[in-house]
Amino acid sequence: MGVITNEADFRKAIKESKPGDTIQIAAGNYHLTMAPRSIYDIQIPHSLNIKSVGGIANFYADLVNDGKRKLVTKGIFALKPAAKDVSFTGIGFHSAHASSWNGAGIRASAGNITVKGCTFSRCDMGILSMQKKIADRGRVLIQDSQFISCGIKETHAHAMYVLSNELIVRRCSVVGTLVGHHVKSLAAHTLVENCTLDDGLGTSSYAIDISSGGDATIRNNRIVQGQNGENTKLISYMAKRFGGVAGKVRIFGNTFTNLQEPFGACKVLKNTTASVIEFMQNRLEGFEPDKLFIGPVHSVGNRLNDELLPETTQ
Repeated sequence: MGVITNEADFRKAIKESKPGDTIQIAAGNYHLTMAPRSIYDIQIPHSLNIKSVGGIANFYADLVNDGKRKLVTKGIFALKPAAKDVSFTGIGFHSAHASSWNGAGIRASAGNITVKGCTFSRCDMGILSMQKKIADRGRVLIQDSQFISCGIKETHAHAMYVLSNELIVRRCSVVGTLVGHHVKSLAAHTLVENCTLDDGLGTSSYAIDISSGGDATIRNNRIVQGQNGENTKLISYMAKRFGGVAGKVRIFGNTFTNLQEPFGACKVLKNTTASVIEFMQNRLEGFEPDKLFIGPVHSVGNRLNDELLPETTQ
């Protein structure tokens, strides 16, 4: 199979593919215009590797229209349950909107998803992977990718919303999310490292929301609370959904910057569980020293405005 250069051949290649195949598509701009059975979404029936050649292959849902809004049914790429192992490399996902306000660049309900070197912009959600059946939960790896102005003002949609066994977000940039969270994880194991999570001019809520407990490591990130953020906490950890149980959480080596005034209204971390979160070797700017945390936290080796904070446990 050669390098594909148009939407029709791309859809045909997916339909004729076998599990585990790699489909290559040339860099360029592809606007969803075909609607098999009135569904514009590109449906992935089984395990596949989608890879661009020569640069980013950008997929736009901006020409899909129901007469009122430009809509997809579920996402630009909709992964069926049998798609247990799917990878995207060098793909752009743009302007995915749905009538339920959760149109996604990638939407899935099972298995492993690998995303490398991709761009998500102005989608209701960049990635929506809700793997509700425990047996179907796999690993979602998002690496070297960027999310720009995802979300929608009408509701809480997120740049990424993942229920899986494991979520890894590595060397990504998430900027300008609207209303929802930059990273929303319901995974049993969450790792966010070497990322930039910046509200920019957006109205995002939490930078990282972990709402089903589990183990989490948040390290070496740059996290910025913008002036327009709708939530005054940067990280939230709870164990309230899908039978979640509090685990071990370590937050270290990050830089947290608050641009929202008054500074005392913004907190770095909210923990609603009984598990003590380890908060270590972080740099903080624009916060009040006695208003950093809600809930159990052990803080050691942290600096606020370049001054070392005393070790505390609350």
